[in-house]
Amino acid sequence: MNIRNKGRSTFISAVTLTALFSGSVAPARSQMSTVTVNPTLIRKRLISDNNNIIASLNSLYTAKVNVTRARTNLMPSLNLGAALSANPISFGLSSITALLPFLLPSNWYALDMSKHQLAASGYAYYIVELNTYASGLGLYETILEDMALRKVYYQQYLNYLKIQNFVQLQTSIGHTILADLQQVTSQTEQAATTVQNYDALIQQEMAQMALALGYKSVTPMSFEEYHPTTVSYEGQSAQRVMNAVFARSPEEQQARSLILAAKAGIGIAEFSWLTGSTVSAATSSGRATFNAAPSGGLTLTIGPQILPTVELANLTAAQARDNEIANEENELAVITSAVNSIEPYINAVNDSTDSVTNLQNAFTAYYTLFAIGQTDLEKLLDINNQLGLAQLTKVGAQYALDNERIDLMRATISGQFKLIPTCRLMGDETSDNGGVFGWFKDIFSPQSDFRSVDQICRTGAAAARVARTPSRDPSSAPWNPSMHWGR
Repeated sequence: MNIRNKGRSTFISAVTLTALFSGSVAPARSQMSTVTVNPTLIRKRLISDNNNIIASLNSLYTAKVNVTRARTNLMPSLNLGAALSANPISFGLSSITALLPFLLPSNWYALDMSKHQLAASGYAYYIVELNTYASGLGLYETILEDMALRKVYYQQYLNYLKIQNFVQLQTSIGHTILADLQQVTSQTEQAATTVQNYDALIQQEMAQMALALGYKSVTPMSFEEYHPTTVSYEGQSAQRVMNAVFARSPEEQQARSLILAAKAGIGIAEFSWLTGSTVSAATSSGRATFNAAPSGGLTLTIGPQILPTVELANLTAAQARDNEIANEENELAVITSAVNSIEPYINAVNDSTDSVTNLQNAFTAYYTLFAIGQTDLEKLLDINNQLGLAQLTKVGAQYALDNERIDLMRATISGQFKLIPTCRLMGDETSDNGGVFGWFKDIFSPQSDFRSVDQICRTGAAAARVARTPSRDPSSAPWNPSMHWGR
């Protein structure tokens, strides 16, 4: 519906206003229950159903399988040689060769690398969860801000309409000129158009939110007012906040895991010349007994190709360290922006609140003076414009403050963000715990494998959703050495 006047003699009426802003709902949509959107709903729905999170979870499953593969690559295996006799027909063992890959340092480095890569994948998954929720809150705040702006323009529209109706009456009895009526009518139309534009924008944003939360785009939604409370780190210096939270931030923990994985990669490259380790025994000629003294051997591959492999591994480690520095700089920039902006925005909200109150009183007073002919139309319209600007300033300052607080909560993982389950995998597990016996225990009894990724990283509604399809996690079944022997 367009509420613009079709001619100079046709003016906006209260009936038109009611028809425009009553919020009529289509029959099909009215049959759907209204969804109340708030930060808690956003967190629960996004964490359980977001495609980016599911994709990251699949990568996490792959990383955990790679740990199992690296562990089984350390296990000994047997190669059996057979002897076949034609007269009489008989079959017997002629040789036994035991492959001992756990004697190769590169295989242990490969296991360490897979563990650190799994840890990095866990932190990456956690980071995706945090960032997805932050994006959801960002869209939520955008919708709330646009609703607040729409409310301001709607109030301006009502004020213009009030002035227009009075000027129309004065024009009809000859107390004012037609130009005054045309002037105020033009501003009324402009305000009405702005309100219509915001209505369309909000509908689009609500459809985006519905789809992001896993609902149909036409799902009716109501939005709870939300202003984040004071964050405990407000008022502190950016460096102090950084020192308090950076060491435990998932970005830093992921970077450290990647550095450790890269260092393990250097070890793999440095020992790539040692490719095999065996122990063997064979039968004596014409006998079915094995030699009493088995023989053993190592397979060496020495060539110039090892040098560039080591160099590439060192470059990967250097890049991982550079990424760690970049993460620290980025996080410090976010924290600095937040802690330095919050107090000025608080002051702006307080100042604009006082300004709005004063201008509302001024508009009421000037309208009364205008009605009795004690002031002119220009002054009344100017006061209404000032009131609208003050209200817009207040809304902008309030939601800028909200967004800075959300950024600070995300950086410090506080508020709603601390309710998101962490995903810490393999963080304390090392392959050299307990000497030689610890190594073998790590191969044959890896206790960390008895908990699935879903149990560690997904809880509540998210875990319940995944529980309906347990086969999605290949690591969910207890690890059985007999299933992997000699793999």
